[in-house]
Amino acid sequence: VPKRYYAPDNVIELTALSRFEKVFTEVFESAEGGAAHVAKKIAAIIEKCNAENRKCVMALGWGLGTHSVYNELVEMHKANGFSFANTIVFNVSEFYPATEGEKSTLSVLKENFIDNVDIAPENVFSPETSDNVFAYCKQYEDTIAKFGGLDITLLELGQVGGLSFNEPGSQLSSTTRLMLLSKDSQNLVSKVFQTNDKGFTSAITMGISTLLNAKETFVVAWGEEVASSLKNAVEGQKVRFLINKIRKGKAEGKLLEVLEKSPVEVDSICPH
Repeated sequence: VPKRYYAPDNVIELTALSRFEKVFTEVFESAEGGAAHVAKKIAAIIEKCNAENRKCVMALGWGLGTHSVYNELVEMHKANGFSFANTIVFNVSEFYPATEGEKSTLSVLKENFIDNVDIAPENVFSPETSDNVFAYCKQYEDTIAKFGGLDITLLELGQVGGLSFNEPGSQLSSTTRLMLLSKDSQNLVSKVFQTNDKGFTSAITMGISTLLNAKETFVVAWGEEVASSLKNAVEGQKVRFLINKIRKGKAEGKLLEVLEKSPVEVDSICPH
């Protein structure tokens, strides 16, 4: 596909191309090119925070789509000496309850990024198992606020449109809370850990409001598996739907009304 059809140099062509988008979207020829672009933007924000003599606070996802960005950031550190010493990291989600020695989202984040750069252990925060999970979730939000809020959020778009463990339908006003995992989320976990174990059924996750309240939010989506969810998020319809039942993580029901058509939708020319 010629580049002018997804990343034109002419501002008029770019405006025409993106006029129906509900969220700002950048398209790249490859996942590697997109990851390098996001990594450079993150590095620029960190440098800006350093110039302002304050720490850069980041909420980081652990999904497979983020790994290529972490590879680029680690390469910046090893090849060019770029420092992450002045950053604070909040893990966006963690399984609940967690047990000693069990695989965790934090272990994925450490393996792919944290342990390969110069972030101090005391600057890394991750949801923990607590007897009072609701009070703990409030405390996690308070800790973020204590550092002045998030400068950066980085995560991937899930195959069914979820952000972190916020399942589709999560409220825009949602904050850190306990969530039950759908079959799609459990399948994602299986892919990351390369296991058929479906034992993870719940997790603590930052809410939609928490994630999107960052000064800069980066949501990456690579490949055909997420193409449909990405299309619907950027240019899709808004509908009202009556759910009759949920089976194997999929909702079945009746479409009641199209509240808002997709701007790229074409009406059928057939009256029947």
